[in-house]
Amino acid sequence: MTHEKRTISVIVRASQKAKGIFSRGGMTMMLLTKEILRKLPPLYSQDGKGKEATVHVKFFFPAGAATWYATEYDPEDKLFFGWADLTGQTGEFGYFSLTELESVKVRGLGIERDLHFKPKTLLECLATRA
Repeated sequence: MTHEKRTISVIVRASQKAKGIFSRGGMTMMLLTKEILRKLPPLYSQDGKGKEATVHVKFFFPAGAATWYATEYDPEDKLFFGWADLTGQTGEFGYFSLTELESVKVRGLGIERDLHFKPKTLLECLATRA
């Protein structure tokens, strides 16, 4: 890698860190920002909507097919409700923990948040995966 490429990489990481994308401890992505936290509705607030529930944040594993769509969140227990698809072929509604998502490390890779994701219904999210 040339000096120029390394410099650009460091500048990009520093910029992302300043925007709250990465934690202070290194290149671990911040999965839940204050802005997202303000927008996530509490648990049970979309109860009964099924796949018409609004997804507010999407998480994924960059070296696999696992994807989590969060529709609700309890900040006290750090617990999401939403759709989890660990194989890329099937999925189901359920609860998943922010702490557990943050703890995943496989060959140096962790769970990431889709930085370009815009809130939409779960039905719309699943239609774009097909």
